[in-house]
Amino acid sequence: MRHYNDDMDTTLAVVADSLGTTVHRVTRAVERLGISLSGPTTRGGSGRTMTPGDVERLRSALGSAPRTRAFTREELFLLAALAAEPRGFASVRALARSAGVSATTAAAGVERLVRRDVVARKAGVTRMSGRVVDATLIVANTSSAAWSRHAQEIAATTPPISGAGRAPIVIPRRFWHLFWNASPATIRVDENPDYIAARLLRSGDRQAELWAVGHLPVASLEKVARLRGVSADEGRRIRDLAKMAESS
Repeated sequence: MRHYNDDMDTTLAVVADSLGTTVHRVTRAVERLGISLSGPTTRGGSGRTMTPGDVERLRSALGSAPRTRAFTREELFLLAALAAEPRGFASVRALARSAGVSATTAAAGVERLVRRDVVARKAGVTRMSGRVVDATLIVANTSSAAWSRHAQEIAATTPPISGAGRAPIVIPRRFWHLFWNASPATIRVDENPDYIAARLLRSGDRQAELWAVGHLPVASLEKVARLRGVSADEGRRIRDLAKMAESS
């Protein structure tokens, strides 16, 4: 997956191509997120540039996926969400939220992906209203030959992050596993930004890092780089993320 620094081309056309989408869709997202563009206006505006931090804001809002004839962009988002949740999802709606697509799109996509042997349904359990109940889970069929053929494309996909561009109240459910010794549903983002930043930026989860860049104060990100136990290399990486957030 391509991530941006100050030396890379950040024109609309190149950014759209790197995210696997259209200039039109990127342009609409730029307007929605209030991103400022610079440089000369070309036909269609595709030559105008943005900061690397703004590119990552767009990645959070739109997701990114390699261009392939094997799957649609939305199908890749579904597969990436399933790959990130080995236990699977108890409902199409829950999978849709994690993949950043509509429930209708997810329902149709799951049916196609099951037929292609990259997704399966299996008996399992889930928690509902505080009780563990039997359920039919939607899971990634990682043992299939079809999955192996497309594993690289799936790994290169980043689903859009729900709520990107809006101030969140709590941590998205997809990152709750990173707060295994706490109650993530009750951790308010505005009250605990330093704690949340430390968990997300040191998780090794690129989606968690991008969410932190887009939603947490720069000061909270910078504090993580100075924590005891953070190596020099890790500190440099986290400071780069803080600079990305500051430039967005």
